Amino acid sequence: MESSDGTGRSMDLRRGLARSLRLIRKARGLAQDELAEVSGRTYLSEIERGIKNPTIEKIDKLARALDVHPLTILAIAYLPHIQEKELEALQNRINKEAKALLARAEMVWPKKTRSR
Repeated sequence: MESSDGTGRSMDLRRGLARSLRLIRKARGLAQDELAEVSGRTYLSEIERGIKNPTIEKIDKLARALDVHPLTILAIAYLPHIQEKELEALQNRINKEAKALLARAEMVWPKKTRSR
């Protein structure tokens, strides 16, 4: 199943997210049942098989239960081969983009100066 633009990115991201959650859960030594407070086992299984797309709120809850930052889940989802050099390149890209956007935002919405 491909995304509406024909690139297949939606399915690739779903598979990447599935792989990321499964990898992190197993690295933490947890069974799907152990995350039952956050998500039912069937729903988590469907996410991990790439059938369901979790909401950002669900990703946040799963991240808390797995004791990782939600961006860790997403970053791993975007790594095609989960290699350290890929992770480092992605981190550098995110850092560079975020800094540039924050600098631009500061120009657009400068902090209000306080008068005393």
